[in-house]
Amino acid sequence: MAEGLEFFISNTLRVYILILIIGFIIGIIREIITPAKTQKILSDKKVGMGNIISSFLAVITPVEDFSVIPVFIGFLEAGIPTSIAFTYLITAPMTNELAFALFWNVFGYKIAFIYYAIGIVIGFVGSILIGLFKLDNYIQPLIDKNRSKISHDTGNKSFKNIIIAAKDKSFSFFKSFWLYILIGIGIATLIQGYIPSDQIIKYVGFDNPFGVPIAVLMVMFFYINITIALPILMIFISHSLPIGTLMAFTMAVTATSIPELLILKRALKLPLLLTYIGVLLGLIILTGYLLNLIL
Repeated sequence: MAEGLEFFISNTLRVYILILIIGFIIGIIREIITPAKTQKILSDKKVGMGNIISSFLAVITPVEDFSVIPVFIGFLEAGIPTSIAFTYLITAPMTNELAFALFWNVFGYKIAFIYYAIGIVIGFVGSILIGLFKLDNYIQPLIDKNRSKISHDTGNKSFKNIIIAAKDKSFSFFKSFWLYILIGIGIATLIQGYIPSDQIIKYVGFDNPFGVPIAVLMVMFFYINITIALPILMIFISHSLPIGTLMAFTMAVTATSIPELLILKRALKLPLLLTYIGVLLGLIILTGYLLNLIL
C-alpha cells in the first residue's frame, strides 16, 4: 500500500513539474516562431531541405486540439509542396509534450530526447515516401478556406509579453491534462498489481516477435488518444516492457489514433489517407523493432 502510494505521488508530481517546465520553454519558442512565420519560411523551400526544416519547425509550433490539421491545410493552400506539408503533419503530433514528459520522468532525459529525435526522423522519411506515391490529386477540395487560414500574427512581441504568453499557454496546457494524468497514474497504480506480468509480456513483451505490431495496432482498434491511452502506457511501463515497444505504442497513439484520422479525413481522400496510415504504421513498427534491438 505504502509503495503504491509513493509510486502515485512521486510520478504525478514529477510529470506535473516536467509538463509545466517543458510547456513554458516550448511556449517561448512558439511565441517567437508562429505558424505564419513557419509558412513563410517553408514557402520557397524545395523537397529535401524543406522536409528537414519542416520537421524541426513542427516540434515548436502549436498542435493542441488538432490545430496541426488547419495549419497543414494552410500550407497546402499556400502552395507548399505536399511532401513538406506532410513532414509537418507527421512530426508535430508525434513530438508530443505529454509523451516527452512521461519518458523523461521514467527513463531520463536521454530517452526523452531520443523519442523526439525519432519523431523528427519518421516525419522526414515518412513524408518523402508518401511523396513518392504522387497522390496530390487525392487531397480534399478545400471548401472552408476561412477555417484553414493561418493567422498572420508576425510574432513581433516584447520579451515580457512573450514570457507572459508562454506562461499562460503552459498553464493552459497543464489545465487541459492534469486530471487525465492524475487519473491515468492512479489507475495504473491501482491495477498494476492485479494484472499478471506474464500475460502482458506474453502479448507485447520481448518473447513475442509480434509484440511491437500488436502494441501499435491496439491503437487502431480502440478509440483512444494520448490522454485516454495514458493508463495503458503507465501499465506497460510498470511491467518493464521494451522501450521500443513503448515508444512505438506512444507514437501510434499520437499520430494515428482514430480521433486524429477522422479529422484528417476532411483534408485527405481515402487513397491518400490509407497511404499515410500504412507508411506511418510501417515506420513506427520498424522503429520499435530497431529500438528493442539496440536499447
